[in-house]
Amino acid sequence: MVIRNQLGSLFKAYSADGGESWRLPQTTRLNIPEYCPYVADIPDSDKIMVIWNNSEYNPGFPQPLWQAQPFDSCK
Repeated sequence: MVIRNQLGSLFKAYSADGGESWRLPQTTRLNIPEYCPYVADIPDSDKIMVIWNNSEYNPGFPQPLWQAQPFDSCK
């Protein structure tokens, strides 16, 4: 699982039982604002691809009206 937050980096967590329980989240060290990253499986591989906005979270930066608000549901 990837976890967005207000800590300035994208976090990850692993489950060995199909999501019944999870290990403690850890940072990926990828800078990310509060917006959703895109995560996809790489075909014919056991790897995933993450596309993200490589910018630091700035709680004082005013958001334009057209941007998604923080913590809205990711689609």
